[in-house]
Amino acid sequence: MARDFDQWIADNAGKVYRIWEKTDGDVLAALAKDPGYLEDLARGKISRYEEDECKFVTFEEAIALPDGDYLVGVREADGSSIEYIEYIRLSALSIAYSDSDQD
Repeated sequence: MARDFDQWIADNAGKVYRIWEKTDGDVLAALAKDPGYLEDLARGKISRYEEDECKFVTFEEAIALPDGDYLVGVREADGSSIEYIEYIRLSALSIAYSDSDQD
């Protein structure tokens, strides 16, 4: 599996993707604070993502983790002058691709 994902990163170098980061996922803590958390989540009253707006990124690298997840390095593709790579667990992301984002 690691080789397949590494190959995907290499094959898609420079392509722009939209990502959304999922929230921490500590459901027990959320339920302790708000017993209606699961109902609100199911009804769409709250988002399971930290931000409702996506980030436009390119995938720069992937590091396999012992638990089977990956740490992916992404660079924002918004044309800003800030040049850094942010590392996020792959399991914490929702990813989308659109041909229209490639312009």
